Amino acid sequence: MSSIDQGSDWIGISTISLAIVLILFALKNYLNTNKSIMTQTYLPDNKTIYFTASIIILLSVVVFVYIVLVPST
Repeated sequence: MSSIDQGSDWIGISTISLAIVLILFALKNYLNTNKSIMTQTYLPDNKTIYFTASIIILLSVVVFVYIVLVPST
């Protein structure tokens, strides 16, 4: 297996793992928000939005750098 294949394997596994974590995180956020709305105590959680956006931006940068730096065959 070449280093290019290993790099794309790593990015693929990381992307899938990150997607699973973000889905679980979104579910937890939804349940907490729904509970807050039902009890009329809802306050937006900006940390959640910033965290999620940061993770997506980080993943996008990693994929972009990989695409730019890895020579096409």
